[in-house]
Amino acid sequence: MIITLKTQKESLNKLMDIPLLGAFLFFLLAMLPVPLLFIVNSLFDLMDNALVEKTNALITGVWNVLLTFGLRIQIGIFFIPCWILFLVIGIFRYIKLS
Repeated sequence: MIITLKTQKESLNKLMDIPLLGAFLFFLLAMLPVPLLFIVNSLFDLMDNALVEKTNALITGVWNVLLTFGLRIQIGIFFIPCWILFLVIGIFRYIKLS
């Protein structure tokens, strides 16, 4: 199982039990800030495109922190919580290690 879900909400657990569709929907939920950031930036031209590409992992990490600790929905990829994964990737990209 590539996508994992830990929550106390039974309706979300039932949704995750749907083969392929459940995992796909929760992957989209975890990655929601990335397309939104690109759409908002293209509409309003808020930041340089290089800055958007550098910070999208950090913003996605913060989004997953809010999901995990605010809404109690922990989504994981390969059993690694998304908030840890994306924050580490974002920090590495921000200090140009990757």
